[in-house]
Amino acid sequence: MTYNFDTTVDRRRSGSFKWDIMTAALGDASENGLAVSTADMDFVPIPEIVEAIQETATQPIYGYTGPTDEYFDAVMSWMKRRHGWMVARESIVTSPGIVASLYYVLHAFTQPGDGVIIQTPVYRPFSGSITATRRKVIANPLVNENGNYRIDFDELERIADICTTNSVLVVSDEIHNDIVFPPHRHTVYATLPERLTRNCIVCTSPSKTFNLSGLQVSNIFIPDPAIRKRFTDAAHSCGFHALNSFAYSATIAAYERCENWLEQMLKYVQGNDEFVRKFMGRHMPELSVTPLEGTYLQWIDFSAWKWDHLEREKRLREQAKVYFESGHIFGDEGRAFERFNLAYPRSVIEDVLQRVMAVR
Repeated sequence: MTYNFDTTVDRRRSGSFKWDIMTAALGDASENGLAVSTADMDFVPIPEIVEAIQETATQPIYGYTGPTDEYFDAVMSWMKRRHGWMVARESIVTSPGIVASLYYVLHAFTQPGDGVIIQTPVYRPFSGSITATRRKVIANPLVNENGNYRIDFDELERIADICTTNSVLVVSDEIHNDIVFPPHRHTVYATLPERLTRNCIVCTSPSKTFNLSGLQVSNIFIPDPAIRKRFTDAAHSCGFHALNSFAYSATIAAYERCENWLEQMLKYVQGNDEFVRKFMGRHMPELSVTPLEGTYLQWIDFSAWKWDHLEREKRLREQAKVYFESGHIFGDEGRAFERFNLAYPRSVIEDVLQRVMAVR
């Protein structure tokens, strides 16, 4: 089956976070605005998932629902097929989201005043969850070498070894782990040697891969039973016990029936990335685009424009009517950057670029 990625979906006044945030910022001018910020896709829904949700809606009772054997099997099979990862069923803990899970982790394993290491620039809720729970952010900035980011160690195993030796719990957010472009591949943290991964929590979700953020479903993998119990106790103390029934059925459909859709989506987004690079090479060569190895989020260096990040943000939003995710929210290292969501029809991508070019 060939899927459709070219149809434009109008999400204004639908409750969409990114479109509503733009509307609040731009007011009446937002009617002509383009929100390419928050990391969800503006592609039409996947038919197989729509069908699964509709079938669940016809069930005679909407009662409390837990994960079934079919659910666990779908998750484990996906991880094996896509990542070569043999998952133990008992290690899987469901969660309404990875951000919620960060709070469970902080409550379970830290105390106010403790330091938590993050690698910046990084997703804002990482630092937000730490400060909100009165812990301390310890920044370990990534190294930017010619537009490529790397961790300031030679090997991932070295990080794991340091953490294991010093009894530091590693929380690996791998929500984008399915969205990787050849020849690159993703290494699941938990597939490192077992001696290095007993003290880890790996966070995953079908939400980024299949655009299911509104269904609030994540799978958290915790190999160690004692760590797993502390995590689930913290989740229960925060009032979480089970997902909604639609989240389970959508996840099963995604992992069992939508792999072909994923492959086509990856090619389409990669095509969008190539389109942006060619356009900028011809019309805005002073801008630098970080190589896109994974995710549908492009990271563009605007430092050549010489405006500070606030002036650049103002011009892009008020003059171009383009609402990127401003890089400074990911840490000071991101001030020169804008994050551009590429999970849109190509016509929207081209419109964004034309607008940006007009405010140079």
